[in-house]
Amino acid sequence: MSPDQTARAIAEKARKYLRAGTSLVWVVWPQSEHVDVWHRDVLTGPVRALSMSDSLAGEDVIPGFTYPVAELFRDPLAPAAEE
Repeated sequence: MSPDQTARAIAEKARKYLRAGTSLVWVVWPQSEHVDVWHRDVLTGPVRALSMSDSLAGEDVIPGFTYPVAELFRDPLAPAAEE
């Protein structure tokens, strides 16, 4: 998602990829810090929106893959959180 792209343009681009055969599309929204998940079988809109407390899942496209949404928006210059 580029700063000059509209939500409508992004939705059309996601639909274009899905109609072309892509199985899974993640649209990352930096300003609102969420990710829309699109599937080929649902072209009307994102299947769900993931927030900072959720994780991306590779589903059947990349089985076993997960990644915390919060990590997408973490400042790379900030010190790592202590666990």
